[in-house]
Amino acid sequence: MSGTVRVADTLADAGPRDLVHVDGKGRVRSRARAQALTVGYWGLVSTLVGIEAYLGYALLGWPGLSIAAALGGWVGWVFTRVGHLKGGVRSLVSSDLEGAEAHFERVAHARLVPRHLKARALAGLAGVARVRGDDALALERIRRAIALSRRPKAALAQTARHHEAQLLARLDRHEEARAVLEEIGEPAPGEYVRLSHHTTELYLAFRAGRHALSDDALHERASFALPITAAAPLLALLGWAFSERGDDEMAELLVGEARDRHPGELLSGPMPDLDRWMREGARVALEDEADEAEAHVERARAPRAERHGA
Repeated sequence: MSGTVRVADTLADAGPRDLVHVDGKGRVRSRARAQALTVGYWGLVSTLVGIEAYLGYALLGWPGLSIAAALGGWVGWVFTRVGHLKGGVRSLVSSDLEGAEAHFERVAHARLVPRHLKARALAGLAGVARVRGDDALALERIRRAIALSRRPKAALAQTARHHEAQLLARLDRHEEARAVLEEIGEPAPGEYVRLSHHTTELYLAFRAGRHALSDDALHERASFALPITAAAPLLALLGWAFSERGDDEMAELLVGEARDRHPGELLSGPMPDLDRWMREGARVALEDEADEAEAHVERARAPRAERHGA
């Protein structure tokens, strides 16, 4: 079940299953600011409906008032769809995939719902399919969401394109994935979009088996990711990138940090290959430690055996 989901004030404070409020530039808003903006928005809408009711009745009598009533009913209907979007997101991060799908479908297939809300619902349905491992369905849904977006440079539109690129890479359509990333260009300045962009960039490289990032670029991304609790995928990818460079010490540090923050099926569902790489790395490390311990015991026994032989 969805349970209680925490909403963090900053991206650095957000855990793998926490939510954050993101503005149009990809910056994380505090809960207080997000609530104030929400109350202000719906308060303004209610005020406009009230003004419409007053003017409609003054000019047209009861017919004018009925128009205002219809408008108010539509506003109420949209408000309930927003509630379903929030419920879907909370269910998704709590791994209640059936509940999330039901919430998102009530918005995606509803009539008289604004395009941007339908786009968010379709993106949510893409997330459900992705966690289930159905990459083809997830790609279809995320592209439908992107088609509804009227602001391709907005933060949420860019993160949707990032998901599209990751899904194409998962389907081994590497040329298309790189083309999508090139179309996005420079990410929005907000930290939320930067996290999504860096993760996508390295995931495409991971799927291709090589990367061209310099050591300085890798260290810059590591400095950005380390303070973020929910950055397990990016930290794991950076660990892979450093290991490709031969910097095993840095790779071990970053993969260790990623394991400590591992978001369970939120990583193993969307990026099972990365999750598998992390697990295999842990197994190899344990085997190496066991071999080293066994060798140490053998070295300790050797002098005693030699003495007994003498």
